[in-house]
Amino acid sequence: ILRRGVNRTFDDVVARGMAKDPRERYGTAGELGRAADAAAQGIPTDVPVTPVASAPVAPVAPPSTRQFTSTPYVPAPPPPAPAASPARRFGRGQLMLGAATVALLAAAAVLAMVLVFSGGDTGSGSQSRLAAPPSSSSTGTTTTTTGQPIEGVSGTDSQGFVGHTARCDSDSTPAAMIRTSLSLAIICETGDGEYYYRGERLRDGANREIQGVTRSGDGFTVTGPDGARYDVQPDQLTISSGGSVDSAEPALEYGSAD
Repeated sequence: ILRRGVNRTFDDVVARGMAKDPRERYGTAGELGRAADAAAQGIPTDVPVTPVASAPVAPVAPPSTRQFTSTPYVPAPPPPAPAASPARRFGRGQLMLGAATVALLAAAAVLAMVLVFSGGDTGSGSQSRLAAPPSSSSTGTTTTTTGQPIEGVSGTDSQGFVGHTARCDSDSTPAAMIRTSLSLAIICETGDGEYYYRGERLRDGANREIQGVTRSGDGFTVTGPDGARYDVQPDQLTISSGGSVDSAEPALEYGSAD
């Protein structure tokens, strides 16, 4: 029931403000006042029902911080040293490779020594005889005397070539020596004034001794039982048979006692 002189909007504001259900009332006095003022000016107050605010939650005190007693700072220990890696073991393949390398180096060293002392085997394959063909005859002794070596030939002493079979016996002395790229040869004189020849092939160490050497020009010559002739001259060692030259080896070094 509306009172005369009161508009509908204002009546609605009053009815809402006095509602039995608290949830249907205005949430605050300010909200009620604004609604009444709007109703007095004739403005509709279609304001949604504001539910009653729940009881405020009591503030929660911030968590307290636990106080610790002050202690000296202890530095962290240094990191442990890395463990030494175990010694590497060589595999079987590496050991075999190392052994092969050593063998090759040894072979190269031997070949180099042969080339140095022989000067390279440049003789023709067709030559049937060299300064010292294979023989099982007696070899020169290594006994030395107090005599002086012949000048002009390296690797010699008072008895001939050191470390080779081209040497004179202890009761003989060198009369002449020659070194070529293939051979070593020496003419030895005995105490009776006789001469004998001793030659050695550098390639394989084959050696030969022949008695009955005679002088020939500035050098010496001798013919073996097989007909091979050896001419030892200051410039060359010549080996021939059957009237043809089997080998002509230029002298690398030559020396004479004369």
